[in-house]
Amino acid sequence: MNPLSRIAAKRREQKAQAQAKPKAQVPAPAHLNPLARIAAKRREQKAQDEAMPPAQAPTRRNRLPPANAQRNAPPEAAPEPIAADEASPVALGHIAQYQAAVDAHIAAMAPMKDLTERQAYKAATALPEIMPFVDGYIDNGDRYPNSVAVQAMIWLFDVGNIGRALSLAFRLIAQGIHPMPNRFDRDMRTFVCDALYDWASEQLKAGQDAAPYLPQLLFAIEANKWPLHPAVISKLYVMAAKHLERLQLFGEAASACMRAMEANPEGHGCKGLYARCLQAQKLADQASA
Repeated sequence: MNPLSRIAAKRREQKAQAQAKPKAQVPAPAHLNPLARIAAKRREQKAQDEAMPPAQAPTRRNRLPPANAQRNAPPEAAPEPIAADEASPVALGHIAQYQAAVDAHIAAMAPMKDLTERQAYKAATALPEIMPFVDGYIDNGDRYPNSVAVQAMIWLFDVGNIGRALSLAFRLIAQGIHPMPNRFDRDMRTFVCDALYDWASEQLKAGQDAAPYLPQLLFAIEANKWPLHPAVISKLYVMAAKHLERLQLFGEAASACMRAMEANPEGHGCKGLYARCLQAQKLADQASA
């Protein structure tokens, strides 16, 4: 075979080998590879964190208010709710322990037929056992669903401790994560309104004032735009008007009647009270003229 033939044969052999050899896989560009993008992002974030001064290093947002937060802080001051699974195992253990105590107290009161006896038991036995836990829940800024705190709020209304009941209710309502017990057919806002209305009615019969608690509730309803049935709102304003009439503040009583009419135009039930207050204010103005 002449030299030219050998060279041509060698080239054909090399070409055949090159065609038979598998091509090396070319990696996908980084911008098309999800894993590469994630790795690059992590490297970039790590470099930024290392370059950042210690004072500016990112920290986890503290969800809890200071330990000495006021128990009666207004609802609008409360931070937004967090999910139930953010309660610590210790907190969940405590809630289970105190819920068992609540259940035991409810069972102990079941045979009591006299309402006065039941209320005395709540005030002297049940509430003193659970209130330290409830107060700690508020003071520590905890924000997990707390059935014990809800029951404490109910019992505080029952025994007439309206100041503590309303303060606790405002906090629980603001958190927005506390359902009422299954035996109740009302949400917490409506329950609080009904409970305070009943208390204010008894105060009126006894010739006692409903301040500051009835005005506080009406302010909270308006300021926080509580979603309530019109009849619930109107009856509270009518009750406020009756208390103001008793104090001979006839102009303010008439204004409260007007708020009831605005809330519930068809069923406010204060037409006569409104007319009486207007007439009394007119006579008072004439007497002072």
